This record gives sequence, C-alpha cells and structure tokens, in this order.
Amino acid sequence: HTKGVKRGDTVTLDEAEQLLEADLDAAGAEVERLVRVTLKANQYAALVSFVFNAGSGNFAASTLRKKLNAGGYDDVPVELARWVKATDPKTGQKRTLAGLVRRRAAEGELWLSAEPGRFVNSSIMPQEVSR
Repeated sequence: HTKGVKRGDTVTLDEAEQLLEADLDAAGAEVERLVRVTLKANQYAALVSFVFNAGSGNFAASTLRKKLNAGGYDDVPVELARWVKATDPKTGQKRTLAGLVRRRAAEGELWLSAEPGRFVNSSIMPQEVSR
C-alpha cells in the first residue's frame, strides 16, 4: 500500500494487515471484473498477485489479459514473464529487476500448480471465503 504514504508515516501491524487485505480485495475485484474465463483458485491467486503488483490499468491493457480472455490459459506464464521491468527513478529508463523476475516466475509457477477441482469464479463460487 503506497497511496498517500509519505516519509515518516508509521502504522501498527494490525493497520498494515488491514491495508494489505483491502488492497488484495481490490486487486481480486479487478481480476473478477476483467477476466471473462473461468479460473481455478491458484490461477486466480496468481492474477491477484500480478494485479496487486503491476496495477489494474496495466492488467486491463495487457496482452496477458487479452490472450487469457481468448482462452489462452497456456499463454499466461509466458506473458507474466514479460513484466519484469521497472523505471529507474534516476535515469528514467526501464530496466529488468531481479525481484520482478523472481516474482513473475513464482506467479507463473502458481498459475501452473492447479489441482483438479472446481473453478473459483463459476456460478458455484461462495460469496464469502474465510481466511
């Protein structure tokens, strides 16, 4: 969570957990709004992680989302792996970050880790999920 944060701000652990939960809920809502195909829990989690990190606007405009919505489930790990650059604040140039490479690899692995079961965003999805 970075919105409205400035140097010297502090939060308690409880406040930090509440902010994280709200941000993840917002990312999940964006995944549900933007994805038009059914997802297994691991696939949903991988996309929520991506949207949480890269932003819903980037996801909405991405080839990743377009390919997925066209049924390209197998394209997702490759498309995730393309999102590994960030703008260097000193130079204004985009550069590959090792942390983003690791994060996208983990999201891709999570995407591929599906076990047989129901889809989470189908008509049988519960309205509330306990944590």
